[in-house]
Amino acid sequence: MTVATAPGVAEKHFPASKTERGEERKTRCSATVIIPALNEAGAIGQVVGDLRMRYPDYEILVVDDGSTDGTGEIAAAAGARVV
Repeated sequence: MTVATAPGVAEKHFPASKTERGEERKTRCSATVIIPALNEAGAIGQVVGDLRMRYPDYEILVVDDGSTDGTGEIAAAAGARVV
């Protein structure tokens, strides 16, 4: 099983799976995308927006490392969880 992480990388979806009790899982896959950021206000909104559009079920976590340009606020407004 492979997941695309960059342009040109093959992408396969996770197969449907069952819980330990044999019940069908509600989602096919679960993932968190972690984005480290420092003063990325000019790009972070587009990056988060693109990820949310392509992978709507993924959690997007932006790790704001003390930005002074509003990176965290822009990421949150685009739908990311910011820490």
